[in-house]
Amino acid sequence: RAFEMYKMAYEKNPSDHYILYAYARAADIRGKVEVAIELYTKLANELYDDTPLKRATLKRVHELKSMP
Repeated sequence: RAFEMYKMAYEKNPSDHYILYAYARAADIRGKVEVAIELYTKLANELYDDTPLKRATLKRVHELKSMP
């Protein structure tokens, strides 16, 4: 249910990076790996500065891509 709620929140406010992260995380938890990678990558590309959020996002993309 959280996945759908974050998806709706993101659609209403696509410029909020924390909503996008929550949406990606919900996809990740739900096992939607390709969707999660796509959303995390989109977020990382939108974050210009080296912030904790960007580092966490890039780390998770790397982890997901490294999974068998």
